Amino acid sequence: MRVAIIPTSTWTGERAYGDYLIPGLRNKGIEVDLIDTRYFQTPHRKIWVGSLLLKKTLMHKGLVIVHNLDNLGPYLIKRSLEHVRPISTVHDIAPLILPYMSDWVIKADFGLILPRLLNNSSLIIVPSQSTKGDIISKFSIGENKIAIIEQGVDTSFFYPRHFNQQVLRKYHIPNQYLLYAGTDSARKNLVNLILGYSKICDEISHDLVLVGMINRDYVERVVTRVVHAAEAQQHISQRIHLVGYVERADLPYIYSSASALVLPSLYEGFGMPPLEAMACGTIAVVSNNSSLREIVDGSAILINDPLDPEEISARILQALEKDDESDLKQRGLSQAQKYTWENTVQKTIAAYDKVAQM
Repeated sequence: MRVAIIPTSTWTGERAYGDYLIPGLRNKGIEVDLIDTRYFQTPHRKIWVGSLLLKKTLMHKGLVIVHNLDNLGPYLIKRSLEHVRPISTVHDIAPLILPYMSDWVIKADFGLILPRLLNNSSLIIVPSQSTKGDIISKFSIGENKIAIIEQGVDTSFFYPRHFNQQVLRKYHIPNQYLLYAGTDSARKNLVNLILGYSKICDEISHDLVLVGMINRDYVERVVTRVVHAAEAQQHISQRIHLVGYVERADLPYIYSSASALVLPSLYEGFGMPPLEAMACGTIAVVSNNSSLREIVDGSAILINDPLDPEEISARILQALEKDDESDLKQRGLSQAQKYTWENTVQKTIAAYDKVAQM
């Protein structure tokens, strides 16, 4: 089988999806042609210019099945899809679930353009039951048109590692810490994480380490807003460490050495950090919402109300009490091992077979 794949145009967690899926398909004998010209490398070029050029691009290559790996694909013009079977992967529809946290351009993309792209798709791939339910609810698309294909965690890379002082020193990370991995997007709920941490930081010896694309000025503004005394602001700021992006080889050591991963997100289409943390033998504390409760499935500590900083504080303390509890860590390890990229690849090939027979 030969397919065209349009890679993701972002550098978020969605990038790992293509990084594992494409080599995995090739290893199974699928001929993959990457459609990766400059007209397909940003979301809006992909939608508008990509839609105009898609038919010509695919006819030149003699391809029928084309799979776009992120939310917005070049499937806007119906006539350009004659003799083509387009597949869309939709990771989440966060701008429609939390519209007050998105700008008008993104809301227009998801509210006005995405429905047309999905209607023009032969099949829609989603990473979770949660995202499938969201799409059915918002767009009234039949569930037979949607395939749930969970993403994976590479347990040959993410597994419990021994404490590595050299790695921690490299990023100026203290020996005892709570870990957050993600961005400073409003839906990640960093404000309430920082507020929840500030309420208990004097009770615990653990600092808060933030990994990812997070603006330092933003964090300082949050601390200033939620903590009123200037002396307390300085104290808390000193205990919050922003390390930015870390080298991939170092990430399992950072997960493994954390006492807990805390992710009080308001919405996730899949949520990779909890799986990566659990695969490294670290307790995950996550919101009891969207796909998060689905993927941890009783193997993590749940925050029922992530907008309540008092509850975030309580769940952090609960995690620290259970830090030496092997049962919860073992459940997390077992749960993470259920999500393999091999399974993602096999299910994707089955999806291609289904579309090829349409």
